[in-house]
Amino acid sequence: MGAAGFYTPAMAGRIPPLAAVLVGVLLGTLGWTVYVGFEAVVYLGGERTVAHVDGCETHSTSHGGSSTVCHGTWRTADGATHHGTVEGAGGSDEGGDLPVRALGGVAAVASPLGLVIELAFECVLVLASSALAVAVALSRRRRRAFAPPPYAYPHPRPPMPPRRWR
Repeated sequence: MGAAGFYTPAMAGRIPPLAAVLVGVLLGTLGWTVYVGFEAVVYLGGERTVAHVDGCETHSTSHGGSSTVCHGTWRTADGATHHGTVEGAGGSDEGGDLPVRALGGVAAVASPLGLVIELAFECVLVLASSALAVAVALSRRRRRAFAPPPYAYPHPRPPMPPRRWR
C-alpha cells in the first residue's frame, strides 16, 4: 500500500502479499486433493487381498528423519500376481503377510483410519483456503472503497478559461 493505505501507480504489477499466500494455499490444497483422491480410490475401489512383504528399505531424509518403503507381492481375484510398493507397511512387517486393498500395481494397508485423517486434513485445507479467499476479497473491496476517485488527481494542464463569444 502507498501512503495512508491508498493504492499508488507505483504498485502496478505487484501481487499483494495476502493474494500470494492465497495462491500458495490453493496450489497446496489442489495437490493434497489429488493425493487424497488417489488414496481414496485405492481404498474404496481396491480389491481386498493379502500382500506378502518381501523387503523394506529405510532411507534418511534431508530433515534428519527416515522413511521406510516396503515392497511386496499380492494376487488379485483374476489370478494375476502383482509386485510393487505396499503403502503403509513398516520395517516390522518385513517377511509377513498383511491385509491390503490392491488396485492394479498399487497396494495399501487396509486401514480406514489413515484415510479418515487425510480427509479431515483436506477439510481443514479447504476451510483455510475459503477463509483466505474471503479475506483477500474483503481486502480488495476495502482498498477500492478508500481509493480516491480518478478525477481527484491534479490534471497536468490547468483548465482553459471560458471563451467569450462576440
